[in-house]
Amino acid sequence: MIFSRIRDSLSVHLNLGQYMRRLVDIERELSYITLRFGTGASGNKIDTSTPRLPILNKFGEGPIIVPSGASWMSGTVYDGRPILFGNRRFIYFCGQASYRSDGAMFVGVAEWVNENIVVDPVPVLFPDIEVRGIDVPAFTVWRDEIVGAYLDDYGRDRTGRGYDTSLIIVRSSDGRKFKKSYCKHPFGKEWSRIGLPWLLADGDYLWVYWRGKVGGNIRLVRTELSESLESFVGDVVSVSLPRNAVNIAVTKRSSLYLLFYGGSRAGGLYVVPSSEGTAWDFSKEVMLVGNSGHEWGWDYFKICGSPDNTTNDNVELCYLGENATSMAVGAANFNIQTLKAAWDRSAQMGAPPAMPLQYRGE
Repeated sequence: MIFSRIRDSLSVHLNLGQYMRRLVDIERELSYITLRFGTGASGNKIDTSTPRLPILNKFGEGPIIVPSGASWMSGTVYDGRPILFGNRRFIYFCGQASYRSDGAMFVGVAEWVNENIVVDPVPVLFPDIEVRGIDVPAFTVWRDEIVGAYLDDYGRDRTGRGYDTSLIIVRSSDGRKFKKSYCKHPFGKEWSRIGLPWLLADGDYLWVYWRGKVGGNIRLVRTELSESLESFVGDVVSVSLPRNAVNIAVTKRSSLYLLFYGGSRAGGLYVVPSSEGTAWDFSKEVMLVGNSGHEWGWDYFKICGSPDNTTNDNVELCYLGENATSMAVGAANFNIQTLKAAWDRSAQMGAPPAMPLQYRGE
C-alpha cells in the first residue's frame, strides 16, 4: 500500500526513468529504517526465541574501523571483509562521506600490523569503469590472487534489478592495486532483485552466492564463476530463505559449510550449517553472541558475520555494528569445533543447542 501511494505521487512529477530510480531509493531507505529500528521485519526486533551461543571472542570493547577525517570515509564505514593473503591480514571495507544510497561508495583497506589495525588513507577501489557505481564487494583468494566481486549498481542511477545488473570482477597480486573486468549481465531475467554477492573458493570451484528475489520469494542462490572469471557456468541452485537475510556470507570449515545472514538488535550473528553448501539446515539456526554477555554497546545492532577466507577451525570474522549514532566495523573469532559440539549435543538431547535470551526489557 505505501509503495503504491508513493508510486502514484511520484508519477505525477517525474518521468518514468526518474520515477523508477527514486522508487528504488525509497525502498532501500525504508528497508534500512526497518532494519535499524525493528519496525516489523522478521528477526530484526529483539529476538528472544533463537538459541544464543556465547562463543564469540570480540576484539576489544569497541569497533576496529571507524569513520575518519578522510573525506571518502568521513561519514560512515561498514561491511568489513577479512582476507588472509600469504602472511598478511587485510580487511576491505566500504566508506562514504555520508550514508547515502544515491552517493558514491569507495572501498578501503586496513591491515593488521603487530596486532594493530592500520587503515590506508586512500581507497583501493573507486568508481571509474562502472556505469552506475560500486556496491558492497566480496573477496577471496583464488589462484594466488585476491579476487573480488561486486554489483555495478550503486548511486544515483541504481535500479536494484537483476536482469540488467553487471558484475565487476577485481584482481590483485599485492592486495592494494586491483585490475577490473566486466561480467556483463550474468543474472537471468527471472530475477527482479539481486542482493550482494559472496565468493567462496572451494577446491577447484569458485562459488558465487547471492540473494535473489523471484516471484516475491527471497532465495539464496549459488552458481560457479568460470576459471576465466568472465561468466557463470554450471547449474544455478537456489533455496528459500526463512527470514530477511540482509547480507549473506558462506565459509567452509572441517567439511562443513556455514551460512551467516540476517541482522539482530541486542543480539548476534545468525548461522546455519550445510554438508554440501546448498541444502541448509535452518532447524539448527543459532545466534552467535559475545562471551561477555553484553550486546547493548556500540554494536547494539549487528548485520551478518563476514568470515575470513581460511579453512582452519578458528573462524575470524568482521561484522557491521551500529548504535543510534553511527556505523562501524567490528571483529571477532570463534572455534568451529565449539559450534559443532553444541549442534551435536542438541541432536543427542533433542533440545536447543543453547538457551534463548533472558533479558529485562528493551
